[in-house]
Amino acid sequence: MRNDVISHLRQSADGSWQIQTNKEHSDGVAALASKFCSLFGMEEWGRVLGLLHDRGKERPEFQSYIREVSGFGKGECAYNAITKRHAYVGAILAKAACPKAYPLLSIPIEGHHSGLHDHDDFVLAMKQELPDGIDRQTPTASLALDRDLLKSPDEYNHLIRVLFSCLVDADFLDTESFMTPESAGQRGGGDDMATLSEKLRRKMDEMCANAPKTPVNSFRA
Repeated sequence: MRNDVISHLRQSADGSWQIQTNKEHSDGVAALASKFCSLFGMEEWGRVLGLLHDRGKERPEFQSYIREVSGFGKGECAYNAITKRHAYVGAILAKAACPKAYPLLSIPIEGHHSGLHDHDDFVLAMKQELPDGIDRQTPTASLALDRDLLKSPDEYNHLIRVLFSCLVDADFLDTESFMTPESAGQRGGGDDMATLSEKLRRKMDEMCANAPKTPVNSFRA
């Protein structure tokens, strides 16, 4: 992966610019997505999702776009609404890197900005050619899939949505940590799920004990 590609830009209060390279961002997203996916035994899948999701930002037109809209500098290439799109590039690279995992990796990557697409739109996106300026190297990965997870079409679709959720959450959190570190610093340190569950139970018991004995409240209970 190239080290000269800009992923995000932030201007400090003193006017100086901070740059997050695409490698830094992708590594950060890969680490988070891998952690999230480890909860169901697919951490390597999360790592590959993170490493490939923003590879389309290598496109020279996208680099021009991010420089100009941020005010960091003048871009050297013309860009438009079409050339700003970059998610499909990572989806195509994922298919090339892990054909046996297709389309379980490609669908989440292709939709990580705009949301999951329907089948026809996804197929159309995957027919695009890789643009110039893209490093076609892909991470080496051995992705094993527990076939017990895919006993029905519903479970297959659910797995895609879970992978998508892991990628989008990881992407947002890594971006936030760079763009608004003060906001990111407020995360963590809260109660765990068991404590929250007990708080909720006590609150619900209190509400039920003090609620008027009406037909509606009986149904709610």
